[in-house]
Amino acid sequence: MSRADCSRSFGHADPGADSAGGAGGAGVVSARSKCVMPRPTTAPRGEWITRMTTWVMGTTPTAIRSGLRRRRYAQLVLKRLGCAPVLVVLLLSGCSSITAAAKAPPPSTPVPQVSATVVDGVALNPITAGEWQECQQVADVTHAPVPCPTLLPVPMPGSLSAMNCANPNLPSCGRPFIGASGTYFLVDQYSFEVPDGYIGYLPGIGHFVVMAAMRFNARLDAKLPATSVPGYCSSTSMNTPIVVHGIPVSMYECGQDPGYSAPISQQYMETVSGHELVEWKQDGVTCEVSFHGHSTVNQDLAVAVAQNTHMVFPLSG
Repeated sequence: MSRADCSRSFGHADPGADSAGGAGGAGVVSARSKCVMPRPTTAPRGEWITRMTTWVMGTTPTAIRSGLRRRRYAQLVLKRLGCAPVLVVLLLSGCSSITAAAKAPPPSTPVPQVSATVVDGVALNPITAGEWQECQQVADVTHAPVPCPTLLPVPMPGSLSAMNCANPNLPSCGRPFIGASGTYFLVDQYSFEVPDGYIGYLPGIGHFVVMAAMRFNARLDAKLPATSVPGYCSSTSMNTPIVVHGIPVSMYECGQDPGYSAPISQQYMETVSGHELVEWKQDGVTCEVSFHGHSTVNQDLAVAVAQNTHMVFPLSG
């Protein structure tokens, strides 16, 4: 399985940010309407920088040299844009997960007290106070509630080292990224502890994602009707109805993203390519939790994490 087959790219169109005062978040400038780059031919896919550039510029970058450092590339992005979005969330140093342009005030809601658990051999630990604060920051910046996961997979031994988390080309960092892409809330984590035989992103390597937005559109072509679930995902029947916070959920098994070779009408964000996914709507927000790999273990994990999310509301308008 190649890196391109299981990309971390987070490309999407957001109809809610077509102007600086759009409903998706005050002051977020739409790159699709002002700053557009040509579609790629050989762009390396699979990195957070690619994902963020896709959001800010409305498409993926035409080329990113593998040796280009994150900070230098961030400066290049802003120069190419010719405009300055209020929020530009980039990983400027390794796997650092600080996400908001400005520090949010201390959360009014204390960190929920939950207990560590094990789901089908995969350990889940309570969220830290710092990670909870990051969820609050995203809620404040996007002006929308976010489903903050109060249980997260346990990073693999050594996956939090400076060497692993400084490498932008490999899923070696086990620290969860909690941040925003435009008006979207995102939690993205690789390299957590899994049992023998686990089906994941790569043998022995897991990948899990939480995404949410008030106007969720998985399509890359904003001219087409919005859909929150990519076309490469199919509905999964459940013997017993599953609920999250009293709300029925839908479950999907997502195949492989067809990529940029497909017609634009069949192109979607590829973040959940190859994942087991659960989706529900709460407080006006579409919420999704997914784990990479087709198995009942990953279905159970997606449900467990979804059921232990906590809606964090913005502290300011």
